[in-house]
Amino acid sequence: MQVGEQVTGISLEALETAHTAALWQCIQEQKPYLQQWIDWIGHCRSEADVAAYVQRVQDQAYRQEGLTMVIRYEEQLVGIISLQHWNRELNLAEMGFWLTAGVQGKGLMQQAIRQMLTYGFKELRLQKIEATCAANNERALRLLQHTGFRIEGVLRRAILSKGLLTDKVVLGLLKEEYR
Repeated sequence: MQVGEQVTGISLEALETAHTAALWQCIQEQKPYLQQWIDWIGHCRSEADVAAYVQRVQDQAYRQEGLTMVIRYEEQLVGIISLQHWNRELNLAEMGFWLTAGVQGKGLMQQAIRQMLTYGFKELRLQKIEATCAANNERALRLLQHTGFRIEGVLRRAILSKGLLTDKVVLGLLKEEYR
């Protein structure tokens, strides 16, 4: 399954078992960078750990509780974007994402976010998409605000960032605000 069309060289594909080896390689190469922002990356110690993650993600998709996509750029797996923690009663989900350090600054994640927002609002009929990030992750905050998200609050010392407890910023975007 693909979401959106290939834009600026990126494509989004549903995370599948066939992606396990490439995802493991990507995590291995980017681990020092990624674990600054994503706590679970530090717990990936083998390809089997990644395979278990992929299986959990596929189970969530089957139960219609989440959707995780790989981001490809120039045919290489360079990141992940997901809609997770779906609340069907309220029609909302939380967006998460990461991108390898070497391809940042090219507008790729902005395009991936826009494709996922369009899919979430149009196809899944969500009325709100939320995102959270560490308060010291200024690039993620700017990116989310640039794509229309608004800061809704700050949870103090609620997330691990660079191994330390830090504040977590909660952002939201309503369907009618999405442009």
